[in-house]
Amino acid sequence: MEAAVSELYKQFLQTPETFRRSREEPESLPVKTQQLDNLGSHWIGGFTTNFSSSQHICRFCTLTRSDFDHGCISAAPDQFRTPDGYSIALSKVSPDVPLVDGIKQQSIFNELKYFHVCAPGLPPCAAHDLFEGIVVFDLPLFLQHFVKLKSFSVQQLNKRIQHLELSGSESKVRPAALNEKLQRLSGLASQNWCFLHFIPLLIYDLVSCADDVYQLILLLGSVVELVMAPALSVGQISYMKVLIDDYLSKRSALFPDVPMRPKHHYLSHYPWMTL
Repeated sequence: MEAAVSELYKQFLQTPETFRRSREEPESLPVKTQQLDNLGSHWIGGFTTNFSSSQHICRFCTLTRSDFDHGCISAAPDQFRTPDGYSIALSKVSPDVPLVDGIKQQSIFNELKYFHVCAPGLPPCAAHDLFEGIVVFDLPLFLQHFVKLKSFSVQQLNKRIQHLELSGSESKVRPAALNEKLQRLSGLASQNWCFLHFIPLLIYDLVSCADDVYQLILLLGSVVELVMAPALSVGQISYMKVLIDDYLSKRSALFPDVPMRPKHHYLSHYPWMTL
């Protein structure tokens, strides 16, 4: 990581002073980004990487696992992380107290002049949070509901997936077959996104469209469409927050015996991170 920071310093120093003042992008300026999963982002940011037992599970806020496990999915405004809060917590870290508010060490990237991991500088990854997280585990949970009601069987649904006719760009990605136990989706991120897109059509004639769980599937689809939109107005971002809060609330209420995952909480940060 020292090499990466050194290179970023070098690029900044080589950037014309007029650009640093006016932020007009010169053609020769190289732009580099790095997309990380939650584990990688937490590691680079100096946060705990123990998501299973640590009291602090989020790099965006200080919401505790205890609050999360008791139904508090979204953080209060005064719980959002800031560079000052990061420094205060870091000053309390010692050999006897190795972790404070989920922070265990200084991030070398904070040495950069215009960057801080709590600025925020470590954005979420929708592919990991949604298509390898929430969608992967929540959709099978919803389908289990209908299988228990004998609305359809896994074999019947797999047959519909197999015979699903796709055209254009959608023909390049086909949802993966479901396993019998419906524990999780087994497809790639793109396949799981495709499955979420088509599952309402695959089962609409087999279930009651007024069923709360079917409506929850539609709600999750609406959330994903907004999160993955190439551009959003401020009003649409506000609407995204309403839908996300509604989804998390109903997911918790309809399946109280199935614990929410940290990625459910990360989703609650998407609206303000989009602004």
